[in-house]
This record gives sequence, structure tokens and C-alpha cells, in this order.
Amino acid sequence: MTLILDIHSNRHLRGDINNSMTTELVLIHIGYVIALVYFVYRSGAKQGRKEIIADFLDRGLVKEDDLHREYLWDRVKDDVFKDQD
Repeated sequence: MTLILDIHSNRHLRGDINNSMTTELVLIHIGYVIALVYFVYRSGAKQGRKEIIADFLDRGLVKEDDLHREYLWDRVKDDVFKDQD
């Protein structure tokens, strides 16, 4: 049994492909790649922050109490000063 490929019947090779479909596919893929790069970058940035804090703690450059005090102060200082206005 032989398989005969008729090149002339292929729409893509004849140029009969729908241009709007091609444009839509290209835009969808560009959007997908942009979203993928953005979310992978954010994930890496979060992981990097965790690793650098752990590294600073291991090396003794920062103490855990200093981190708690700094981060808690950043979270509550707006509430403290908002009540005084």
C-alpha cells in the first residue's frame, strides 16, 4: 500500500490560509509567552527573596528579631499614624 501526498491540495502550501486566523494565533501565542515570562519572573523574585533572607540569617548579618520588628512596623505604622490625624 502506497501513500500518495498531493502537495497541491494542501491549503497552506497554496496560500489559501485565512490571514485573520494566522494573526489571531500569533497574537494568542505572543500573549501567552508574555504572561509566562511575567509569572515566572515574579515566582523567581519571590523565591529569591526567601533565599536571601535565609542566607542573611545563616550568616548572622540580620537577626530574626530585627526582621520581625522591621516588617511588623511597616505593616502597622500606617494604622498608628492614621489614628493621630
